[in-house]
Amino acid sequence: WKAIAVTQPTYRVATTGNDKNDGSKTHPWRTIQHALNTADGGSIIEVETGTYSELVTIRRSGTAKRFTTITAAPSASPVIDGTGLGIPNGLNGLVTLNNVSFVQVKGFEIRNYVSDSAALDPIGILVEGAGSNLQMLNNHVHDIRTTGKTDNFDALGIAVYGTRAPASLDTITIDGNELDHLVTGFSE
Repeated sequence: WKAIAVTQPTYRVATTGNDKNDGSKTHPWRTIQHALNTADGGSIIEVETGTYSELVTIRRSGTAKRFTTITAAPSASPVIDGTGLGIPNGLNGLVTLNNVSFVQVKGFEIRNYVSDSAALDPIGILVEGAGSNLQMLNNHVHDIRTTGKTDNFDALGIAVYGTRAPASLDTITIDGNELDHLVTGFSE
């Protein structure tokens, strides 16, 4: 018996890239969301050092052998920054895992997502819907805040909401993350 190596397609994102490129190390894409929309589930998306001002939503699941992974490229320190980004109605993550399984988010600084409205809840990392085997590892989430002064103003560093009952969220790993400088309003 011989083990068969499972190869995973690996793509690259860099602030110097272009979303018309092929996503290779030498011709990276520019935005994380474009990479997630273009790459198949089960791909690895490595993100280079730089500041990425975008909302990132993961909608493609991986498999038990090939997680869909967005991660810092080797020796990189990527930042997902919400400064000036509008917040759609309801719960909104700078990084959102939406009805997916076998997904990993690793090695990001996630920062500066702010709202002054009771109808808009900024969240650093949001897991919603149903799914399993989700991993948020070694991320630094900070300066996620609400500036509202009355009740019902909320903000969260990391939030997990099962919203597809009777389907559930299970086997979730949140490990090695650092959360600080959060102003959560009336949330937990």
